[in-house]
Amino acid sequence: NANLPNNFVINFGIDHLLSLEKANLYVKEYKKYLYLCFVMKQSLCPSEQVDLVWHYHQTYTKEYREFSKMYLNIDVFGHNPSDGTKEDSKKYNNMYNNTLESIKSYFGYVNEICWPISEIRFNQVFQWYNHHYFMAKTSLWNTSENIKNVNKNVVQVYSGCYRG
Repeated sequence: NANLPNNFVINFGIDHLLSLEKANLYVKEYKKYLYLCFVMKQSLCPSEQVDLVWHYHQTYTKEYREFSKMYLNIDVFGHNPSDGTKEDSKKYNNMYNNTLESIKSYFGYVNEICWPISEIRFNQVFQWYNHHYFMAKTSLWNTSENIKNVNKNVVQVYSGCYRG
């Protein structure tokens, strides 16, 4: 029952071009991840989808610090990316598989939309891009009129996609 900032899910969905249903799904899985981090008191590895919510949550700096202190009893709940070595890659892969097992153990199932298997999560053939990467490449995206139209109309675009 972690409280997130007002309109968090709506703003997350808008900012990442997600339907409200998909935004709610990502946030729900993020909350599961936070719960596991709290109760297990060990390092776990988020999926790309959950990490997207986590990074968005951190943009609400004041609220995120209050959240970290209140729910996790630490100043800031943060993480570091892999250093790119084989040892670190193996460590994160094992940590991710442990996370998947913990999700199944605590919640009874793993939502494969938000938690793909590790072979997909860590396979560089399936490199994750968020929509900002693709939108920045389009000439139409640079006009304010197009941005206003996207926000007014129903647009179904996933927050990221795999290249491969």
